[in-house]
Amino acid sequence: NMAILSTQPASSTFQAGSITSTFSQIGSVKVAISKGNVANKRCDAYIVPQFQTYAAGGGVSRSVAINGGGSGINQYDDFARANGPLPLGKAYITESGGGNSKKLIHVSSVVEGGDPKNNFETVHYAIYNALKAAQSDASIEKIVVPVLGTGDFGTLTAEQSVKAMLSGVQRFADEGGRPLDFEIVVFEGSGNASHDLVIANR
Repeated sequence: NMAILSTQPASSTFQAGSITSTFSQIGSVKVAISKGNVANKRCDAYIVPQFQTYAAGGGVSRSVAINGGGSGINQYDDFARANGPLPLGKAYITESGGGNSKKLIHVSSVVEGGDPKNNFETVHYAIYNALKAAQSDASIEKIVVPVLGTGDFGTLTAEQSVKAMLSGVQRFADEGGRPLDFEIVVFEGSGNASHDLVIANR
């Protein structure tokens, strides 16, 4: 059973045409939502969506690699090919090797097709497991993540993705997770109208 967001974070609107960093607090976790490119954000770790058996060659994975994190992507690829298929939602930390983040938290969350309910659960557990992995790494305090489950193989809208991710954050916080900064980034160049959304009043 999924832990669904049971409390409404303060001040969390996401408005069309004027998206700026919007902050809220879920337990010990400070949450921000902004618009931009994940690979341009400076942080301690990116959450990178990956396939269960190999590293994704496009999307966020490609952007991170182009911006200096290629060796971290390759480390996940080696791990997934040797140990896959990995369970959906599994988190695996590597050094980035370069770019604007120190580390990468790879999550096996990319599924070809599937109904939205299953994708929602996958994103929920991917975020929960990523935060649990980060908890044991003292060098990670700020995490940046794209809207998971909305890419070429995803079935979620941006709004559904945000809800799934925040429910994962809520679960982590409810279990006494340590303080972290968690920023959700909606891709700057997206023309998808679902990226202009309101997540208040969930």
